[in-house]
Amino acid sequence: MLAEEDDVKVIQTLGKKGGKQLGFFQYKRTSKGVLIDLSIGLATASGKQYLFTPGEWQQILDGVAAGNRQTFGLSKGIPAAQPSLHKQLAAWLPAPAHGHGWNVPIKAAIVAVLENEGTLSLYHGGNAGIQIVLQR
Repeated sequence: MLAEEDDVKVIQTLGKKGGKQLGFFQYKRTSKGVLIDLSIGLATASGKQYLFTPGEWQQILDGVAAGNRQTFGLSKGIPAAQPSLHKQLAAWLPAPAHGHGWNVPIKAAIVAVLENEGTLSLYHGGNAGIQIVLQR
């Protein structure tokens, strides 16, 4: 669990796991990068913390920026012509330095941070069965 400080934010992932579970997690920015902690709420991932260095976070931001107002799909069943944001994250940053690789909970947390900080905007979606789409 992250130290309780003013700069720690607790937010929710977009959508629900399996259409049922909301994902809550906490994150904060430090001089070492963006630290994401999935050990709270329903977004548990073996209590792991993920640190994305400033350079790694910039790679993600650069990937989003290259989309130039493009929409990214987040839910299953998105049209083939629309890039999946989860797949794009792994393409933009193939081997994160935190050493845990990529999994759905950390990808969902990153997307929520990007939306929370204004990098991406929720375009439409919400309920199970409705596509979740984000726009740059």
